[in-house]
Amino acid sequence: MNVVLGGGKKYLANKEKGGARVDGEDLMEVLKSRGYDFVETKDAMLKSASSKLWGIFADNAMAYDFDRRIFHPDQPALSEMTKKAIEILSKNPKGFFLFIEGSKIDWASHANDPVGVISDVLAFDEAVKVALDFAQAKGKTMVLAFSDHGNGGMSIGNNATDNTYSKLPYEAVFVPLKKARLTGEGLQKAMAKDVSDEHIRKVMAQYAGIDDLSQDEIDAVKKTKPGRMNCTTGPIISKRAHIGWTTTGHTGEDLFLYAYGFNRPIGLIENTDIAHIIAKGMDFDLDVIDRELFVDAKESFGKIGAKIRIEKKEPANPVLIIEKEGSYAEMPFSKDIIRIGTDRKEYRMQGVTVFSPWTKKVYIPQQAVTIFEGVTK
Repeated sequence: MNVVLGGGKKYLANKEKGGARVDGEDLMEVLKSRGYDFVETKDAMLKSASSKLWGIFADNAMAYDFDRRIFHPDQPALSEMTKKAIEILSKNPKGFFLFIEGSKIDWASHANDPVGVISDVLAFDEAVKVALDFAQAKGKTMVLAFSDHGNGGMSIGNNATDNTYSKLPYEAVFVPLKKARLTGEGLQKAMAKDVSDEHIRKVMAQYAGIDDLSQDEIDAVKKTKPGRMNCTTGPIISKRAHIGWTTTGHTGEDLFLYAYGFNRPIGLIENTDIAHIIAKGMDFDLDVIDRELFVDAKESFGKIGAKIRIEKKEPANPVLIIEKEGSYAEMPFSKDIIRIGTDRKEYRMQGVTVFSPWTKKVYIPQQAVTIFEGVTK
């Protein structure tokens, strides 16, 4: 990967540096050693001239787009990250693949927070425009925009409009939503530690456009745990905007697929076909890639007379051990390296070592077997 932009810094850093890793590793230093320009602000991202860029803009998840503008202006918008990624990747004469996710649309749907859904869908829409502008200008580019699943069952109209939907003015639905300036996550940040009735009313009026909170609603806000305010304020706003929800979980309806460019798919398709459509557009065969990057470790090493086992001396970092007639190697899970011999000389691979909890099998790049054989002969 040449470009990675998003959040999750704490998952790269060890505890000594304020991170969440308990294995003593510092993956930020690993990334730097592999030639990535490691940036942590929007300005640094925009100024980077590197062909390999890794941007981490939050310790955990990045902010919702509404909240970003007020509380986190140093975080880039999804459209800005998209533009920067295309700027770098489009220099490759062989073309490129870019995956962009509006990830917190899902979180807002789980919370039944219409402001979170709408604001981040709009942010995603801006990112799609950046991609389309590039595709239209350059040609020979396919752009697909879709969701991986339905969520929340959001609808315009709820039980309160059963007998009034034909007479309900559009202002009754859209005006309450247009007054909002923050998602539930942002509202919790604005309230800080002051959960007095007066402060809650003030924040909700200023940033959610709601000035008629009931005492029950105020009490619900007070009882909300950190990180869960979307689940409280979302339904409060939904009620006033006549937004309906069927669930706080996933839903199973057919989804929209927007497509532009050469060989774009048309009509109703199976979701698993999307991967094959993209592969065809990029002129490679997924079956061939699978045979190169995801082979059964036991079976593949067994063919050369080697045995494998899983070692869990460090629970946070399980390792696949390979042994054959005095030869030894280890392959850490979820990494692209194989270490061979007592000196543990390290070799890079084109893929990673993967453990599947469903099959209880380890999958490796076929390249690992080739390297092992070549070194231990």
